[in-house]
Amino acid sequence: MSKKKQGKKGFVTTTKGLKAFISLAVIGAIVIAFGVGIGLDYANVAWNVDAYTQTVDASTKAVKENEMKVMSFNIRCYTCELVGKHRWGLRAPLVFETIENSMPDILGVQELKKKQEKHFDKYLVGYGKYAPYRKSKGLSAEACGIFWKESRFTLLDKGVFWLSETPEKESIGWDAALERICSWVKLKDINEKELYVFNAHLDHLGEKARIESLKLIQQKIDKVGDTNVILLGDLNFPENAAIQDVSNPYQYVTSFLDDSKYAEGVEITKARNTFHGYEKVDKNSPPIDFILYKPNRDLKPKVYGVIDAKIDGKFPSDHYPVQVTFEYK
Repeated sequence: MSKKKQGKKGFVTTTKGLKAFISLAVIGAIVIAFGVGIGLDYANVAWNVDAYTQTVDASTKAVKENEMKVMSFNIRCYTCELVGKHRWGLRAPLVFETIENSMPDILGVQELKKKQEKHFDKYLVGYGKYAPYRKSKGLSAEACGIFWKESRFTLLDKGVFWLSETPEKESIGWDAALERICSWVKLKDINEKELYVFNAHLDHLGEKARIESLKLIQQKIDKVGDTNVILLGDLNFPENAAIQDVSNPYQYVTSFLDDSKYAEGVEITKARNTFHGYEKVDKNSPPIDFILYKPNRDLKPKVYGVIDAKIDGKFPSDHYPVQVTFEYK
């Protein structure tokens, strides 16, 4: 081969190598810029929590001994939206403002991640807490947290069980897609009355799992005896009393507990769907979040309502919280 051809071949090779290097450099610069942008965005969102979240102090509102306000709130998990306008860092101030506006005596939350729990520890003052996780680690590690005003209640006992065939250990039950739990606490009110609060988040896919989970919850409730019981949570099935069938989970749960929404004499301030998916769900669809209670005991629902208010035109979560004011008979 002539020196001229060898030189031309070397030039072509060098040019190709240079183009490849430039391409890699451009790609690398884009990746770095994207990473820096994401990092700055996350830092800004994290700053937003501390900059705009107001502390919810339970001591600022006097206790009404004859009344008890209870809220159930699926706060939408931290990892459900890592980008976009519905990220936890942007919603957190709205969630705590929603809680502050009601200042419930008892609060049950679902989809509580560990990062969110840290924010609750920081911004929810004067509340006791029990927040067991359905899974010890991983993306699906979520808690069903129960919070209560420490100035009012004394914690007597607490526990958790998995909604599965092996409720004593971390497990997935029946046809469920994920591990599911029910947490519970036993409280003594300032008036010496005792109360059990159960907080559950049933599976979103498993139809059998939802029915079997309710059977298991019923067994646990039956064991506590003749005392006040509240079951709250995201039960992932619609209110549908019209379907008279044993496979209807709403019919089943209301066979051993009463839906506070339909208690005799209850005042309904707002009745509508509770899961809205950021207004992607028909507002006339039935609720899937409930506050139920054991009838013929000391507690009687006085006021029921779905809190559907936005804050500055923004949603705190993809669920509206449900709130019930109980009164002692």
